[in-house]
Amino acid sequence: MVFVILVSIFALLFAGYLARYVLREGSGTPEMQAIADAIRVGAEAFMKRQYRTIGMMVVGLAALMFVLYGALKGWDKSGMTTFAFLLGALCSALSGYIGMYISIRANVRTANAARTSAASARQAILGTRSCCCAWTKPASSPDKPSTWTGARPSWIPSSR
Repeated sequence: MVFVILVSIFALLFAGYLARYVLREGSGTPEMQAIADAIRVGAEAFMKRQYRTIGMMVVGLAALMFVLYGALKGWDKSGMTTFAFLLGALCSALSGYIGMYISIRANVRTANAARTSAASARQAILGTRSCCCAWTKPASSPDKPSTWTGARPSWIPSSR
């Protein structure tokens, strides 16, 4: 059990590190920021409405669970089971909210990094200097045109 708790704490710390790394990246031009703000406002409105609806369902299901489980298995187990259900729902909602918070802010940072190169975009979103992809597109310069290296995956359309 101690191992599980230690691994969980390490995973949370690593996730926090990656989120901080991504959010430190540049957020692009004013036009990019305006579009990103509009997307953020829409996503936050969606999340607010979604969580309000899910919250009502969770409270209703928790009440039903408490009454039915209490009548069938005993009130002490009913309270503990309902508490575990509510705690799981809360943790799920919190992880969904944090994930959406990071992702809607990371999108503009990835788009901004993609203005330089695909490798920069991967680095911005993955928070690493390496990627498992088999292809890279190096940044072009006036004296060196941009060319694809490696195998082009079948899902990337040909530029021809």
